[in-house]
Parts: sequence; structure tokens; C-alpha cells
Amino acid sequence: MAEKKTNNTITLTEEQLQNIIKTSIESMAQVTANSIAKTQPQDVAESRVTATRMDQARLRQSMEFNQRLLKSERIPVALPVSLSEYFGDSVTVSVNGNTIKIPVDGNTYHITKAHNQQLQKKIMYNNKQLSRIRNTKSNAVFGNSRGDIGFVNL
Repeated sequence: MAEKKTNNTITLTEEQLQNIIKTSIESMAQVTANSIAKTQPQDVAESRVTATRMDQARLRQSMEFNQRLLKSERIPVALPVSLSEYFGDSVTVSVNGNTIKIPVDGNTYHITKAHNQQLQKKIMYNNKQLSRIRNTKSNAVFGNSRGDIGFVNL
């Protein structure tokens, strides 16, 4: 025998349907607002505290490094005017964010050992580049030294 299925249908008026939708949306919004209110301020507050602690530690380390630089031994340095062709009016040297500019005017200036090491590296790099340019065989690249366009080797 076949069972007879009954169809239980609920009939709602338009106003009842709107009330159901309105209450479900309000309850979802309330749940969402509560979850955001519980998690967001704590996460933001914790990240701010962590960032502040990290910034304070970096600032303290930077200040300690600057104090060590101030107390370190100074070395006299004179940059001849002939270097101004390559470096300009002054040479900028930086050690861990502590930057100084040394004028290229032939006068003697006293700088720290750390800055002197960086300055020597710059000068050595410049010398290396100049010697590389001088040793480049321009004839092999651009032809002979007479400038004959017919003999350019490419």
C-alpha cells in the first residue's frame, strides 16, 4: 500500500514575512558586532603594545650605538681637491644610519674609525672603477684610435 504524503504548508502574510527577515538580519548583525567588538580591540591593542616595545628597543639600541660612536677614537682625514671631480663637493659616509659629509677641499677633518673604513671603501671602489676604465681596450670595442668608421669592430 502506498502511503499518502501530506503537505504541511505554512501561509504567511507579507508583514509576517518581513518581520521574520528583519529579526534574522538584526540577530546576524548583533552576533557579528559582538564578535568584532570582542576580538578587534584586543588584537589592535596587543599589536600596538608589541610595536611600541619593538620601537623602544630599536631606539635604545640606536642611542647606544651613537654613544659608542661619539666615544670612539677619531682619525684625521684630508680629501684632496682632485677627488672633487669624482665625488663632488663632499663625500657622504653612513654607518648604521649615522651619516656624515666630509668636504673634498684638502682640509683635515677628524672622523670615527667606522666612518673612515666606509670612506676608504668608497675611495677604493672609485679607484677600481677608474683603473678598469683605463685598462679597457677601447680599440677592440670602437675600432682603431684614428676614428675610421669603416674599421669599427662590433
